[in-house]
Amino acid sequence: MWILDIQKLKKSFPTAEGEERLIVDVEHFRLEAGSETALAGESGSGKTTFLHLISGVLKPDSGQIDLNGTSMETLSEAGRDRLRAGVLGYVFQNFNLLQGMTALENVELAMRFGGGIDPGRAKLLLNRMGLSNRLHHYPRQLSMGQQQRVAVARALANHPKLVLADEPTAHLDHVRGLEAVTLIREVCREFGATLLLVSHDQEILSHFQNVQHFEKLNRALHSSSKAVKA
Repeated sequence: MWILDIQKLKKSFPTAEGEERLIVDVEHFRLEAGSETALAGESGSGKTTFLHLISGVLKPDSGQIDLNGTSMETLSEAGRDRLRAGVLGYVFQNFNLLQGMTALENVELAMRFGGGIDPGRAKLLLNRMGLSNRLHHYPRQLSMGQQQRVAVARALANHPKLVLADEPTAHLDHVRGLEAVTLIREVCREFGATLLLVSHDQEILSHFQNVQHFEKLNRALHSSSKAVKA
C-alpha cells in the first residue's frame, strides 16, 4: 500500500529577470506505508521545495500528489491544511518552534489543528524525547538538540502516517546529529509512521538501506546550468 504517490510533479518560481525557473520536475516518486527512506541531495537541488509540495505548504504548477489515498490537487487550501494536520508530520530544518510557548505548549498547539489537544499524549511524546524535565521551558532555554526533540514530538502529535524530516542534523554537531537521526527513526517505528528524511550528509545516509538520490529524480537540475537554493 502506498502512503505517497507522485506523478509528473512540476514547480517553477519567477527569477529577478522576470523569467520562470523550473525548480522541481519529478516524473514519479512513491513511498510504501511503513517504509523508511532517505532522500540524498546537495543544497540547491530542490529537496526542501519538494517536501513543501508533498506537505501542501506549496501548490504545484502541475502533476499529482496522492497522500494516503487523497489527491491533494482536488483540495482547497483549507482541505490541504486538514489533510496535513491529520496525516503528516513535518520536522523543519529550522524547527519553527513558537518562541513564546513552552515545549509542551508547542506540541499541544499542533494538536489543536488535528484531532484536539491531548495533554497526556503531548507529555508522553516529550518524555519519550528525554524532555520530561523540560516541559515548561521555552525554546530559548533549550539547547539546539533539545529544540529539535521538541520539533520531533510536535511532528508526531497527531498520529501522522508520514513524517518528513528536512536536514534534521543541520544545526547539530556530528555526535548529536547521529543521535537525532537514530531517535527520529526509532520513534517513527514505535508510532507506525512512514519516514522520509532528507540529508546531504553521507554518514547519515549510510545508516539507511533505502536511499534515493534527488539529483536523479529531479529532471529540472538537468534543464538549467544555474543552481537554485531551495
